[in-house]
Amino acid sequence: MRRVEPETPAVQPISPPPAAPAKWKLAVLAFVGLYPLVLLASWSVAHLLPSWPLPVRTALVIALVVPTMTWLVTPTVHRRTRHWLHR
Repeated sequence: MRRVEPETPAVQPISPPPAAPAKWKLAVLAFVGLYPLVLLASWSVAHLLPSWPLPVRTALVIALVVPTMTWLVTPTVHRRTRHWLHR
């Protein structure tokens, strides 16, 4: 009886990970994403809840902005600017 050896998969060379983007580019992108979001959230909360104390309104703005930046704005901005970001 003939023994059949499993085929060995082709070995792929491991490519090094891309270099980290420059800090100044990350700062520019953070500003581009954060400024309009904070402006809109601050304006909306101030107009919807004008009688609330400033620290409470600020906490609400932060509670809205941080998750939106983390899971929506930052990934979108980085994906759309990846060619410039890693240049």
